[in-house]
Amino acid sequence: IEHLGNSDWVKKGVEYHIQKPDTCPFCQQSTDQKLSDEFKKFFSGAYERDMQKLKNILSNYQSEADSLLHVLRTNHELNNRHLLEYGIFESEFNAINERLKLNLAILEKKIEEPSKKVKLEPTGDLVTKIQGLINIANEKTVKHNSTVDDIDYEKKVLTSKVWRYVINEL
Repeated sequence: IEHLGNSDWVKKGVEYHIQKPDTCPFCQQSTDQKLSDEFKKFFSGAYERDMQKLKNILSNYQSEADSLLHVLRTNHELNNRHLLEYGIFESEFNAINERLKLNLAILEKKIEEPSKKVKLEPTGDLVTKIQGLINIANEKTVKHNSTVDDIDYEKKVLTSKVWRYVINEL
């Protein structure tokens, strides 16, 4: 079973064998208790642990994906429209969302067919892009906040610039 890499196919056959224990689910010939014992031995320990690991990976990935999307949605809702480039942010958010959905589907397929090799689509580049947009918005926020914090000074500077313009240009 391991050599051929067909454990998922054999596992489905075992389900039929449980219903008719004296018939081989693959060739329909008569079987004895030895075949049942071999199936139990193969699928009892390592296989079940591996399946549980896959289910845990799927659950953790789903949880982390939900958490990331929640943080991004919250950031999107809290940021001022003139501080965050909304169009680009929404585009990148949608791209991350779709990539995460695709990876979840790949992991679900892996659980259905555990012997099949799979590869998840990378998300790092998308996260880096959206993180850059958030960093720029945060820098703009800090600059805006420092202006507001020192409003009296900023008013004096602006008044001085206006008078200088009036005197020099008019």
